Amino acid sequence: MCLIYSRMPHDFPSVNNSSLLMKRTLPAVRPVITLFLIGMLAIGSTGFVANTLLDGLQYRAIKVSSDRDIDDSMNELAEDGWYPRFVLKFQGDARLIYERERDEDERIYDLEYKAEVIGSGKEIDDTFNKMAKDGWFPRFVFRTGALNQNWRLIMERDPQDDVNNLEYRAILLGEGREVDDKFNQLSVDGWYPLFVVKGLSEHRMLFARDPDNTERTVRFMAKTTFNPKQIDDLYNEHGQDGWEPMFLFQDENEAYRTLFQQPIGEDPFPMEFQARRIDDMSQIDDKFNQYSADDWYPLFVIRDVEELLESYEDSDGRDQTRTVDEVRWRMLFGRDAQ
Repeated sequence: MCLIYSRMPHDFPSVNNSSLLMKRTLPAVRPVITLFLIGMLAIGSTGFVANTLLDGLQYRAIKVSSDRDIDDSMNELAEDGWYPRFVLKFQGDARLIYERERDEDERIYDLEYKAEVIGSGKEIDDTFNKMAKDGWFPRFVFRTGALNQNWRLIMERDPQDDVNNLEYRAILLGEGREVDDKFNQLSVDGWYPLFVVKGLSEHRMLFARDPDNTERTVRFMAKTTFNPKQIDDLYNEHGQDGWEPMFLFQDENEAYRTLFQQPIGEDPFPMEFQARRIDDMSQIDDKFNQYSADDWYPLFVIRDVEELLESYEDSDGRDQTRTVDEVRWRMLFGRDAQ
């Protein structure tokens, strides 16, 4: 499984795209996150400003059977003000989670989406730079094809206010523990992380910046835990100091590694977090709607696997036991501290 989390062009620290402004709860600089993880979902998504409340957001899920239909679905629902927040790929299908304001006057309409398929990860940043000239901004990146041999890039554009002032670059790292150091190093020159893509033996990080505005605005740190049940406790420990989780992935040591960001030159906004479990993927949008009523914003969804002993009878009629995996889904939510 992989989850692709998204973020909007206005969430990029140096982009002024007023027509795309939406109410958000968590810091307006959450990245366009695409995590290619075994059994891990992120939202992603896909950056927001911590003192902006998420009043009245609603969610819906659309399931598509082919990756080729993803951008068509996004274009169709954009006409009604739905914004793609997650792409969840699991067991051959893609589940698209959309978000919009309940207030019709607050919605964003008629954004455009376009898919580009490339054969190598080395081409991702070059493709971003090429399409940026026409106002396209990267929304999602994920493996595609019968053997997952290609990459599908989902690009977004506002025809009324396109973003064409950004440049992109990619960095490869061999170990997850190097990620926060690299983030801090590149942020000095105005680069901001958009995606962390986990490959077989490396992490590909994709950055963007406005070359005319290279001021550093955020700092980064990484924390790990081997127990998924402790992730929200870890977030609450650092959230009180305004550290916001950006990326969540399992590193080469199978630890759950979270990359946090904190604004520079601003008073941090304390945040709080909670985790909830569900039994089936089909429940995700209902739970998002339920918790959004209390201003909880979905951050990540990870596969929560518990090993259980199961009794069975073998072919000779003897009672036996075996270990089976019980798969559930752990959702992580955040909001401004109450």
